[in-house]
Amino acid sequence: MIFMVPDTSLPSRLDIAARAMLADLEVDAVTVPLFQLSLATLPEDELLRVLGFLGTKELLQSRAVCRRLRDLALHPSLWRSRSLGSLNMNIPVQLVATTLRLAPCLDKLYLRMNKREHPHQLGTLLVSTNCAIRCLDVYASLSNGLYTAMALERQAALGRLNALTVTLCGDYTGGSYEDSSKYSSEVWLLLNKILHTQGLASVEVKNLWFRETETFPQEGGLIKAAKSNIPVPPSLLRLVYEPGLDDAANLTSYLHWHASTLQVVHFSSEHPHAAVTPFLCSLPHLRELQCAFLENMPALLQCSELKSLHLFVNVDDSTRPLLPGVEQYIRTAVTRLQTLTLEYPNPVNSDPVCVGAVNLLLNLAGPSKSAAPALVNLTLKYTYGDLDVFAPQPQLPPLAAVLHRLKHLVTLDLNGPPTPSFFAAMDGEVLPSLKRLSFRADDPDWGWGCPHEWCHGEEPRAILRRYPQLHLVVCPGHDMADPFCDEHYCHEFESLYIYILFSHAVREHCDQDHSLGDFSSKEDDQKAVDFHIVL
Repeated sequence: MIFMVPDTSLPSRLDIAARAMLADLEVDAVTVPLFQLSLATLPEDELLRVLGFLGTKELLQSRAVCRRLRDLALHPSLWRSRSLGSLNMNIPVQLVATTLRLAPCLDKLYLRMNKREHPHQLGTLLVSTNCAIRCLDVYASLSNGLYTAMALERQAALGRLNALTVTLCGDYTGGSYEDSSKYSSEVWLLLNKILHTQGLASVEVKNLWFRETETFPQEGGLIKAAKSNIPVPPSLLRLVYEPGLDDAANLTSYLHWHASTLQVVHFSSEHPHAAVTPFLCSLPHLRELQCAFLENMPALLQCSELKSLHLFVNVDDSTRPLLPGVEQYIRTAVTRLQTLTLEYPNPVNSDPVCVGAVNLLLNLAGPSKSAAPALVNLTLKYTYGDLDVFAPQPQLPPLAAVLHRLKHLVTLDLNGPPTPSFFAAMDGEVLPSLKRLSFRADDPDWGWGCPHEWCHGEEPRAILRRYPQLHLVVCPGHDMADPFCDEHYCHEFESLYIYILFSHAVREHCDQDHSLGDFSSKEDDQKAVDFHIVL
């Protein structure tokens, strides 16, 4: 007879205890005898690991079980890495309030204050809490700017805050947005409070209120009088500053005060061109930049560590004089840039196409035959406001003309429909390092039929024969009533799916991520689906 030896290892004991605890917490925790939780014999370290399995609500509920758990459930090690809330998840305000009242610390708190009642529901906790938060992410209406500033001031005083994200949105009442200028004092006070907060490694200020910057008042006299010009010690590594209003003074203060530490800088196209470039050139560790056309852009060649650029290509009467300098910079910078995104803020299928904006891609060939571009990742992107749009791409012919120069390119994201002539330009000789080509294919007006039928056709096979290591990432999103889809049920070509076409053996080791499409994020519902093609 074979006797089974019980597994007494620590992971097994913790698993049994955690399961018992979770099961018992589904009933009234006050009435559950302690011995039923199977935790009485566990030492403190092991019990803390068990409690770590619980969600925030359950962890707070466990305090009612016994005196031991009442105290241990608030141990800092249980809260130091715990996050509460997310952009896509509404957390009950009661849970937020209880956490702020009891918890000693949090790693990240996502705080929604986009309605006027939110600060009042939290009461004085925003300014009196002892819960020290490392990363604070606030989604706030303009009218709640003052409350947001107060919450920031309290967290700064607690000394743990090192990352801050503030997303401003309009006040929506009575079926329409209120006049944003009513809250100019609150917004300026908040922006100045963020600027003068010490110890932050990351700051993101974004705007979702869709208001014209010209209608937003400048700082009032009292705000200016109370504003300090004393710089804070340098600490910022990452700055994303897109407040949606003309705030070049604060932007340049960030760049000046944190010049010795800044590595990543994103700012929106509303800012004046001339004021920013000299400050960017003074950042010795700048490695990633997102910006619009800048005055004297070739001066950025001084930033020797800059490897990633996201450029807003918006050519109009005000920016057209800057285009020659931008072309000169791109032509030389591609010899050191590894990642380049060219974002066109206006959909080209509805507005006249600026030849200069389109032909900017010709500069990817580099300054000379002997100076090869270093680009590894190239993305074309189209946006309308804050929305990504997919449009026919007049950029494809000039891009096709320089493909032979992009010998190090590994990923190419077109964000739109490729043409047969572009596929033909991929002859197997150009782009020898390419492993991932992403594109949108779903509109007959763009020359595409059914993307499902295309994936089963000869063209992708021909491409993969020329590029055996390539992955074709296809975002379809089309009418499932298509005749081909009606007859073939092998794949569901809906907007929830991204298809990754590849020809290597299914079990072969691959350095490309098959789990997530390039058009989705971890928060989205889109799923990547493998589509293996046998050549």
